Amino acid sequence: MKKYFFYLLAFFLLTSTGCGGLGGTSLAKPKPLSVGEMTGTGSIVFVDVEGGFYGIKTDQKEKLLPLNLPERFKDIGLPVIYRAKKADAMTIQMWGTPVELLELKTDQPEGPESFIAN
Repeated sequence: MKKYFFYLLAFFLLTSTGCGGLGGTSLAKPKPLSVGEMTGTGSIVFVDVEGGFYGIKTDQKEKLLPLNLPERFKDIGLPVIYRAKKADAMTIQMWGTPVELLELKTDQPEGPESFIAN
């Protein structure tokens, strides 16, 4: 009976805490997101409409239209990690959600330097 209780208790603790320490850990603490901010991964795309423009297609298949994409990141297919906030703007592109990039980086060893907005 004690053994059964022990297994039941261990199962309960692991499932109720999400297996706390069993996953990978990160030394870098992510910045907390403010209201309206989003973060994720995706890749740079070029959309050949209305004269052409660059955007970010997220890994969740969302389309983001960065209003302040630095030139050094305008590389089709470049994988990026972004932190952005929705922009209160209308555009003529009619593609994706307009966003203001707060931070943009890539994990490519020879990729562009990280971008952090002021």
